[in-house]
Amino acid sequence: MVNMVNFLMINGNIQPVDMFGYIENVVTELQKKGLITKIEYSPAQCDFGDDSCLIEVEDTFYVANFIYSKDDKENHWQIAFEYGTYNSCSQLQIKILSADYELNVADNYLEQLKFAIKLLVKPNWEKIIWLMDKDSEQLSIALYPRIYRVENLARQLISEIMTKEYGFEWWDTYVPLTIKNKHMGRLGGYKSITPGFANVDERLMSIDIGDLNSIITLKEKKWNPAFIPEISSFLNEQSDMKLERMKTLLSAQMIVSIDLWVEQFSKYLSEDFIKDFKTFELNRNHIVHNKLIDRSAYGSISNSISTVEAELIKALAKIEQVVVSKEQREAREQQRAIEQEEMEVALKDIMESEAGVKIRNSQEIIEVYEEQLFIFHSELQEYLRFRNDLEIGEYKSIENDTGILFEIRYKVNDESAIVSYSIECMDDSQGSESVVAVNIMVGENVFSKDIAYTNGEISFNSHQSCYMPETQDSISMEDLSALKEGAVDFLNEQFENLREKVDSEMFSIIKDGGSSPLAEFSCWECGEEYICIDENYGALGQCLNCGEMNDICFCDRCESYFEGTADEDGPNFCENCLEDFNKE
Repeated sequence: MVNMVNFLMINGNIQPVDMFGYIENVVTELQKKGLITKIEYSPAQCDFGDDSCLIEVEDTFYVANFIYSKDDKENHWQIAFEYGTYNSCSQLQIKILSADYELNVADNYLEQLKFAIKLLVKPNWEKIIWLMDKDSEQLSIALYPRIYRVENLARQLISEIMTKEYGFEWWDTYVPLTIKNKHMGRLGGYKSITPGFANVDERLMSIDIGDLNSIITLKEKKWNPAFIPEISSFLNEQSDMKLERMKTLLSAQMIVSIDLWVEQFSKYLSEDFIKDFKTFELNRNHIVHNKLIDRSAYGSISNSISTVEAELIKALAKIEQVVVSKEQREAREQQRAIEQEEMEVALKDIMESEAGVKIRNSQEIIEVYEEQLFIFHSELQEYLRFRNDLEIGEYKSIENDTGILFEIRYKVNDESAIVSYSIECMDDSQGSESVVAVNIMVGENVFSKDIAYTNGEISFNSHQSCYMPETQDSISMEDLSALKEGAVDFLNEQFENLREKVDSEMFSIIKDGGSSPLAEFSCWECGEEYICIDENYGALGQCLNCGEMNDICFCDRCESYFEGTADEDGPNFCENCLEDFNKE
């Protein structure tokens, strides 16, 4: 089942004991509304004659499995309800899942279903929090490429008109300081992200859509001075005046010297364009800021995009009839270079979205390896967490073609295993294979495993007019599994688990009448009673659990070991023997 919609109901007035009946009523109402064609019952329900539309998975967790049929097509659905109380706040989480439903802008069933559930439960809850909605997401994804095209059409129109009419220096001459400052603030980040365009003009690309509207409607003013008695009195030191007051008086004498809308843009655009463009800006911000939309909003936003796009295309066609200046040709070439690059990026996004396949560049492939090797490091830590004699170092990122990922220290003899990587092959073309080798070295002994990654491959299906997957992008999970298993076996072979060894032999030692190889007191480091007193297993005083050395001493009277530092001038006695001496 794929999770399609996920939302929370907060602070309800439903008693937990009534929750089963409450949720059962919600599902029943959905069936009455025609949103559920047939309830699917589990084998257990059939055996016990349970005709409830709900399955109680566990206490306060219920699911309803059903089929929705339309036009001879069936889809299998599940609604999951999970009730809980967190910090005295009651919550009901509702998930809508499907095993075979394909998201489609034209199919509004999922939208009807989620809103019907919301309306049924809303009266009983204080607040609703929408967590995830793939149905709304697909509507935004469908709109975003069109918004992207319209934004660039607007940028192209401004660049065409301004460069032709005012030369390449128009930006420095007419653009307000606030917009220039915004551009300068973003310049470093923009160029660092796109080093290939470090030497091209990016000014219109790095400002907001609202700034484009400000340029289209820009009015440049100049001061037309006239005598003002109040200012004259101030200059003659006959009165006082605040700076803001002087600014207000002088601003009143400003007159419009250039109106870009009147002088330029109105020649190519309709009177309604400014209003339509502002509406487009609001809609654009709604989409790119990841806000939820339904099909009503989708239709409204789509119409807004179409209106503005048609006007911009028509305006650009008009401009083509005007003689192109040298400055304009240069700016157009630069603009087209930027647009070409962005169109290639947009086309790649469309291809990947339609085919459901990711075509990664070299850096993105490295990031996939980085994520999986970090997981390998974490899983290795988890698997070896009971090996107190092994210490796993911090993970280091992949930075060069070869390098060390992390180290593992064997505390018993202070020997280390070096876990390193080597990029054997890196190919980011479609359908190609990249290989990174992971090596574990202990002295001259080495364990090595190659991890393969296959890049996605996409082709265009002319019959269906869409992009289809040829090769699914993936990193070999078999290689990763073999790496983990091989690494564990190699480490266990190279770094003997002395605690496990002494545990396995202890029964035979005691049975044969031998002495325990372990002292009868705990290690000061780990607190376990695994301090070695038999050099067949380790150094005298070494903890076979964690490898730490402990100070131990041999009692000359009872011939047992005790915690303490030996007096070389002897004799040495344990506390029990000393107490016996005192009693005597």
